[in-house]
Formats: sequence, C-alpha cells, structure tokens
Amino acid sequence: MDLNTLQQRVIVPAEDDFAIGDPAFGHTSGRYIVFEAQHTNGNSAVLTLDLYNGTLGGIGLSRNGLGFPVFSGDDTRVFFADEDASAFSGRSIYSQSLSESKLEPSGNKTLAIEDADLAVIYRRGALPDINQEPLISLTAPLQNAVFVSPATVTISASASDADGSVAKVEFYQGDDLVFTDISAPYSVVLSALRSGVYSVYARAYDNRGASSTSEPLRFTVEPPGQKPVMNKGETPGFEFSLRLQQAGRSRLEASTNLVDWTSLGSFLVSTNLGYFDPAATNIPRRFYRAVPAE
Repeated sequence: MDLNTLQQRVIVPAEDDFAIGDPAFGHTSGRYIVFEAQHTNGNSAVLTLDLYNGTLGGIGLSRNGLGFPVFSGDDTRVFFADEDASAFSGRSIYSQSLSESKLEPSGNKTLAIEDADLAVIYRRGALPDINQEPLISLTAPLQNAVFVSPATVTISASASDADGSVAKVEFYQGDDLVFTDISAPYSVVLSALRSGVYSVYARAYDNRGASSTSEPLRFTVEPPGQKPVMNKGETPGFEFSLRLQQAGRSRLEASTNLVDWTSLGSFLVSTNLGYFDPAATNIPRRFYRAVPAE
C-alpha cells in the first residue's frame, strides 16, 4: 500500500506451482526480507525483496528441499541450505554474498556449515564495544583504625582499569567530595580531625567515563587525655572515661560494629564522663561514644 495514495499492489504474486514461505528480515534495517518459493518439483528459489519499491531479486537455488534463508548480521550475505552429496545428511549451509542493492548475488556461493540444513542465529553486525568498569579499593588506614584528636589521617586508594586507564579518583568523607586525584599514587590527607567516627570512600573513573566505588572505610578519632582502662576489680566489666568537648547532658552509646548503637543512658557532665560497663564481658570488641542528649 502506498500511504500517500492509499493504492495497493501485489509485489509477490501467488503462483499455483510455488509455495512461498520462510521470510526473514534484514538486521541493519527493515527495508529487505529474504524468503523462498518452493516449486512442485521440490526445488526452492531463494529471493530477496526490497519493501520500499517492491523489487524482487533471485539469489540462489536450494535443490530438492527447503533452504530456510536468513541474512547475515550485517546484511551483506544470505545463508541457505542446499544439496551436498559429500555430507552425511545430504545437505549443508552455504553463504551467498550480495550486491549493493541486495537483489542480486555477488560471486559464487561458498560452503559455510557442513552437514546442516538450518541456519537461524547470526549476530547483528560486530560485537559491541563493552567498556569495563575500573577497579578501586581503599588501602589505608586499616578498617576501624583509631587516632587521637586533632588527627591527621592519610587516605590511600589503589585503582586500575583492565581495558583503558584511570582518569581520576575522587575521595569522599561521608557524602562530601574532599579531593580529586588525577595521578597515582592516589591519596588525600585529612587534617585537624576532631573526635568522632568517620566514614570515607573513593570513586574511580576511567578514560571513557565508566566509574566504580570502593567499599566504605571507617575509623575513629578519640579525644586527647585520659585513656579507657580495664577495671581491675573482681567484678567483670569495663571502666573508662571520655573527655567531652563541652559540658552538658550527653547520651552514652555502645556498639560492636560502629553501625548499630545502643543507649547506655544520659548523663549531665562537665568535661569527663566516667562509666563502668558491666556488659562488656566476653565480647571481642565494644565501642563507645557520647552524643548530645536531645
């Protein structure tokens, strides 16, 4: 049908002596199809059709059977089955190159797959160019390292890219970008850190824009002054003292993983918060922090 005039015309006329079937579209556009027309004598003509102008072209002949024709991935060839006396099954798959119009053969057909009668899976053109993401990991400091305020901490990262090069490495403290390094070795120095628990990570970009992010790394900065001491009495537990930044009411919390925190109560203190934790028994590690009480 012509969409401008709405006129219809037959482009593949029906013939009593032919059975038409096995159509397959091209892979690079929707303009061409390949199909076959089997004569009553058993031979099948392999044909291509230009759907834009209705032009037919003869490509080859499949003798004594069906050819099941298909285009190659780039539409420059047609694969179809034909007789092969040397094959155990009597049939093989042949490749026929096409002219630029795709309506005529170019040269002679060549053997593609021996002892087969069906070719249905071929790629659409070339393999896609897949860009692999770079690899990155934080190498320093150690996970859960402890420093004393005011602390200077060097964050180091190792980055590589298997199919290109590393363009830059970004360092984040929490959600804030603190530094971008464009050459190895990749690192950033965080200075004058006050007491608290810090979480950092790094993100690497390759020369084609792909990126990946490291696992987060946590470390703790303790206030200067008195260190926690183990209780030396007969009662099991842990006794310690925390030096606070300012006087007021603070909530003391404990954790075993620096993620999940449990309140141990609220205390009105001046600068030092002393506490005896009877639950700190037979625990591989336990962390404490004081936060302003609401």
